[in-house]
Amino acid sequence: MAKGFLNRPGGSRLAIGIPFLGAMVLATYGMAHLTQTRYDYHDEKTRLVAKKEELQIEKDSRPFNIQEEYWKLTNTKKDWDDWDMVRVARPKGEE
Repeated sequence: MAKGFLNRPGGSRLAIGIPFLGAMVLATYGMAHLTQTRYDYHDEKTRLVAKKEELQIEKDSRPFNIQEEYWKLTNTKKDWDDWDMVRVARPKGEE
């Protein structure tokens, strides 16, 4: 059936092949455009969320104070000297 269709007078392989290849090329560019639109939409949504988080972080943070950090470190230093060496019990079978 296909053999007769391609060999009939006036029906050449180009009459079928050129429109098919044209459709493939147009579909490729169309899909590239749709995919780019999808990624642009996702990027815009992510950028909005990142901007909101950035504003929230700036709102919640307090200014850095070197003296306050120094006092935090010196207060914990007392705990470093106040410890006892305690042997941990071994698991059964390892003695």
